[in-house]
Amino acid sequence: MQRNLIQKQKRNTYQQHIEPVLTGHIGIERKEIWDTLTPEERKVRCKALRELEQVEKTTTPTVVKDADYKRIQYTRYADDFLVGVIGSKEDAEAIKRDIKEFLKDKLKLEMSDAKTKVTHTGDRARFLGYDITVSRSQNLKRAVNGKVQRCQTGVVKLLVPREKWVSKLMEYQAIKIKINENGKERFVALHRGKLVNQNDIEILARYNAEVRGLYNYYAIANDSFKIGRFANVMKYSMYKTFACKYKTNVHEIKRRYCVKDLFTVSYDTKSGRKQTTFYKDGFKRKEKATKFDNVSELPQYSKYAKTNTLKQRVERHTCELCNKDCRKLEIHQVKKLKDLKGNADWVLLMRKRRRKTLVVCPECHKLIHS
Repeated sequence: MQRNLIQKQKRNTYQQHIEPVLTGHIGIERKEIWDTLTPEERKVRCKALRELEQVEKTTTPTVVKDADYKRIQYTRYADDFLVGVIGSKEDAEAIKRDIKEFLKDKLKLEMSDAKTKVTHTGDRARFLGYDITVSRSQNLKRAVNGKVQRCQTGVVKLLVPREKWVSKLMEYQAIKIKINENGKERFVALHRGKLVNQNDIEILARYNAEVRGLYNYYAIANDSFKIGRFANVMKYSMYKTFACKYKTNVHEIKRRYCVKDLFTVSYDTKSGRKQTTFYKDGFKRKEKATKFDNVSELPQYSKYAKTNTLKQRVERHTCELCNKDCRKLEIHQVKKLKDLKGNADWVLLMRKRRRKTLVVCPECHKLIHS
């Protein structure tokens, strides 16, 4: 009913003020009147039309205050709930008191006054990790039909809180925050020491899973693109993790692994050799959340076989020092690579492979210990 009233008011305003300027008389075709005007008259009418358009753009599309129009919307997930109220602050305070009494008398629960707040829709309310607000923006946007209109006013928006994705970076130990001389924060990407000893594909899969997981949760947010900032920091943290693993720098890691500006890792599977890249699917907003009917049947990440494990090296039945076929291979192991001294073939081989183990035949093993 209120929507019909607003549309009727807009139609009356157009008929009384804007259409006469365009036509000179209601009911006469615009093109016929326009063709009869002189250049000076056309300039005057265009100027008046622009002024009226500016007035229209600054006018809110809804009635700002209507004491007789009240609505309430309740949303709950587990023990967390949000109540939306179209009304005054006094109405919201009264609803809060009623909820507190209901929880106490009926459910024998105590509502936390510190966590339960009355917030204006122009501010942000935190619910399930999202910031919820009602936009007052008067900015213009071109719609699908090509018309320029204000489509953000009065729209409920879901926003990504900055501290959420920053806290995730801190949780993963992927950054440290430095304060500049101007008092501004600066993120410094860090390598993750716990991942250094894993295979290349395992490190990449771990970073991809963490980026994709956060994006999937905030995919329905109006500013889901902010997860791209999280992914960018994670990417440089991954570069530094690989650089730490191979005792080199980020520039060299990019040169080795980047294919057409995409970080790419190859791995072996039963069906052959495959490649996986760092997350590249973008962070566009999804109108609807992805629905999973059975969480236990979610599609898993690319299956891969761990390459160059000690088991696989033994099963090759080949001495890594003399390349002789042998069915009774032995394992030579050292505590620390930095303790290796000399220029013997086995020492140079272990340094080159950066491994503390060497699969050798019994003859080579005796030669090593001699």
